[in-house]
Amino acid sequence: MTTFRKIIGRLYLPAVQNHHRTFEYAGAGEIWNLDEATIDIYEPHDQNNYWFYGQRPGTRIDSWFQNRIGDCYGSDNRDKTPKLGTIGVQFDSYGAGRMAAAGRLELFNGWTWKKVGTYNDGTPMYKAVKEETEK
Repeated sequence: MTTFRKIIGRLYLPAVQNHHRTFEYAGAGEIWNLDEATIDIYEPHDQNNYWFYGQRPGTRIDSWFQNRIGDCYGSDNRDKTPKLGTIGVQFDSYGAGRMAAAGRLELFNGWTWKKVGTYNDGTPMYKAVKEETEK
């Protein structure tokens, strides 16, 4: 399990209504109303895991989990009781660079972003990188 350590920045997220999340097993999913938020983003603990991570607040307004028997017995395990919580937000260093270049992610604690190339369609490619320190 990766533990997250150092905050690398803050990400601005606009409000989203009826955000659908589906899961790869047994027809499970959720619908969330997500608040406008500025959330802390953390760097991964080990260098082999490149996902930057944060938690976004919101309200889960619907969830379901269809068991293996299916709808023939009416067992879709629906829950429409609103529940406060958070959902994970994760992205790689290129996603972080793109959001920082667009002004949505403020990087600090030794992190910055730079242009590292251009995609085939001409779109600039950005990446979040650790600033090099002089010795």
